[in-house]
Amino acid sequence: MIEYLALVSRFGLASTFVMAGLSKVGDLAGFTKVVRSYEVLPERTVPIVARSVPTAELGVGGLLALGAAQVAAASLSIVMLVGFSVAVARNLIRGRRIDCGCLGVTGRQRISWGTILRNGAMLAPALILVARPTTALTLTQHDVSALRSGEAVALLITASTVVAAALLLSQARRVQLALDSDGEHRER
Repeated sequence: MIEYLALVSRFGLASTFVMAGLSKVGDLAGFTKVVRSYEVLPERTVPIVARSVPTAELGVGGLLALGAAQVAAASLSIVMLVGFSVAVARNLIRGRRIDCGCLGVTGRQRISWGTILRNGAMLAPALILVARPTTALTLTQHDVSALRSGEAVALLITASTVVAAALLLSQARRVQLALDSDGEHRER
């Protein structure tokens, strides 16, 4: 039972972090504005953090999806979730209701105490993985070294195709939102 719970936790966190990272990487300029709007970082660090967050989210999600370095990936997800929650709480306490940026600029949503509750709910599966990483459906070092070159190339092409498709879908969503927004302005 605990192995099943750990597996569901792993894939749930993996998909959440990959989705969040992909939604931000397509519009780093927009995400930089969101990070700046939180007003919790020195200005000179805002661009660095705005580039680092999606990279870290994609890394955590990828590692968890593969089942590699689960404890490290889950631990980093905990640090990120707590950090995001502190930034949200600080703004809520100051009476600010800014864009969350949780799903980049495509998933516009204002911060709320519900944002912190959602982050808190995601801590549970991360803690499960830190305490008991799953052994099911993992890509171990042995698996990687046993791959023949053709299989490795096929795996790389497949993974690249999935990432490219996800990025294209993310970009298509952004274009659709921009067109919808432009149409609303013309009607007025």
